[in-house]
Amino acid sequence: QGLVGQGLPDNLLLPSNLPVVWVLQQPISFDPTGESSRAKLDAFLGLHDEARARVSRDFRHLTHEIPTASHDVRTWHRLDQLPDEELLPEYTDATERLRSLLLQELQGARPLQAASIVAQLRMYVELVQNENFNIALAKEAFEETEIGRLCDAFARTVQERVGALPTMELPAAESAALESLSEERRKVMEDFHLDPSWDQRLQRCLQDRKADFERRNSDLVLEKWTSEARQVAEAGGCFFLGTLSMQLREYADSYGQAFSRAAQAKALEFASALQRTRLVECVRLRDFL
Repeated sequence: QGLVGQGLPDNLLLPSNLPVVWVLQQPISFDPTGESSRAKLDAFLGLHDEARARVSRDFRHLTHEIPTASHDVRTWHRLDQLPDEELLPEYTDATERLRSLLLQELQGARPLQAASIVAQLRMYVELVQNENFNIALAKEAFEETEIGRLCDAFARTVQERVGALPTMELPAAESAALESLSEERRKVMEDFHLDPSWDQRLQRCLQDRKADFERRNSDLVLEKWTSEARQVAEAGGCFFLGTLSMQLREYADSYGQAFSRAAQAKALEFASALQRTRLVECVRLRDFL
């Protein structure tokens, strides 16, 4: 109710119809179908209690039984060290079915945005310690979630457009990704009445993602150039700095902004180091001759 009153989606903290898996370990009478434990769970949740009724209504409940892993009690303290062959077959089968069940349910899970985790943890801590739901923290978590979601969408769009790095198409891909994001950004601000400070934080996140793409792209251009420079140096001859300088200019012309000035400075320094090393080797060779 507090979320809806602030104009926020009611599934902000948890998605609706979230699955809950109830695991019954080492039951007195193991039932691989789970019907017995399901009946007991329904009876437990069906008691006339407001909290249980809410839990029963708002979640999708699944049950799973895990039998005893071994009849030898002497091995119970080191079950995690035993090979599967030394565990009871019904135990390994039940754990494998539980793993499959969890992986199947996770396919429809909603991932948490890393940017919002801190705010959500603060909100949960205050809720547990003070029994007080802080709507301000909930709103902060929502805003950070939306920023993270839109930033991730921008990064995915850029990656899909450019394919593998390095590329000369990165600036165009970034501009297109920002353009495709503008309508959704405007809609989020209008639907949830977000103020300009939220948009400024979003812009900082997008700029950070752009800078990361450009840094990675430039580093890969430099890596490609250094690989070719080594090949030129290993081809023989005592003087090749002029060849590397021409090659560097060709790279700068071809990649443009993708080959940053900082990367070009590192490339020139690398070429000079290769040349100095080769000259020392040439002088030593002449001494022997």
